[in-house]
Amino acid sequence: MVRAFATLLLIASAGTAGQPATTPITLPPAAVTLGEALGSIQAQTGLTLTTTLDPKLPLKLERRDGPLWPLLTEVATAAGGRLSVASKGRAVAVEKGVPPPASIDGAFRVAVKQVASRRDFDTGKGVTEVTLEVHWEPRLPVFRIDSEPRGTFAADSFNGEMTPSAGKSAVGGTTFTSVVRLPAIPRSVGGQSASGQIHAVDKLSLAGKFTVTAAAKMLQFRVADTTKPTTLTQDGVMFTVQTPRKVGDRWDVPVDLVYPPSKVEFESFEAGVWLSRNRLQLIDPAGKPLDPINEDFRESPGKANLVYRFPAGKVPADRAGWSLVYETPSPLVEFDVAFTLSNIPLP
Repeated sequence: MVRAFATLLLIASAGTAGQPATTPITLPPAAVTLGEALGSIQAQTGLTLTTTLDPKLPLKLERRDGPLWPLLTEVATAAGGRLSVASKGRAVAVEKGVPPPASIDGAFRVAVKQVASRRDFDTGKGVTEVTLEVHWEPRLPVFRIDSEPRGTFAADSFNGEMTPSAGKSAVGGTTFTSVVRLPAIPRSVGGQSASGQIHAVDKLSLAGKFTVTAAAKMLQFRVADTTKPTTLTQDGVMFTVQTPRKVGDRWDVPVDLVYPPSKVEFESFEAGVWLSRNRLQLIDPAGKPLDPINEDFRESPGKANLVYRFPAGKVPADRAGWSLVYETPSPLVEFDVAFTLSNIPLP
């Protein structure tokens, strides 16, 4: 059981073992304003950054380089603001307000969004719910995460283990919300101070981890000639595109994927989770991309067969000068994202 926690923990290294490396950020060497700092970080990460504060506000920073989340947190703190996530994690704003308890592990940031205490008067039972927001760098393809973390909680002498009741959840953006359900925190467990005064419990701490299924990056395969089958290999992933077939009023483009052996497994109801971001585009001679109208897939461990369909009226029969681009994740890995959250105010 855990009885005490350190203050806010920022793990600013490469992250938990097995986690892809973080994005290194470097700010300009001269004095920077809030707007200049956010613009520089946005240019290096692709993360949309905005602020409701004065962008001309000068910043006094202890450092000007490092991993994304610790540096962005320092920028927000120097501006007297907090980080707020929007657009499914693809945008972050620096705005006025008190920063929530947060923890950083490599490419991931875990922050407290809400704390609620509830009591059911029919059963007499209570519950304390802590809503956590897991946010990661937008360049990292994450496909699955534990719906609830495992770990421990502590509020003075009242402590115990989190008991996750759900499995894993598929994710589509770059953020995920999880609700941690704990027993109702009894305020009577507060201790006695040196002066003899009794204090009630008003702070909670959590320490735990989420298991994440992700890829280090999205691979991109380019095929210059679509009139013949082509096989390419990148990072151990073998991509094969067959010659497009004319079927009625459409072109069918078959794709086969073969991945190296992996310990990552998916349940039957999770079919297609790891293929959710795959994309094929035909490129006309002028360089204009054409998206498919629909697609089908069939998968098995380490393999996938897909068919992408394009309108025949937009693609000439000889396909002279047409090329294609295909995106698929690099080999999947699973790793833990650890967090320690201290001094969470109780309602």
